[in-house]
Amino acid sequence: ISAIAPKIGCTPETLRLWVRQSERNSGQLDGLSTVE
Repeated sequence: ISAIAPKIGCTPETLRLWVRQSERNSGQLDGLSTVE
């Protein structure tokens, strides 16, 4: 994540949050999806 984030113009923490939200949306991680 730390290596990829600067390449797409965001901070590692932002990218980490996006990945975790994507995992929630796909059911891989417990929690509220974007739609909910």
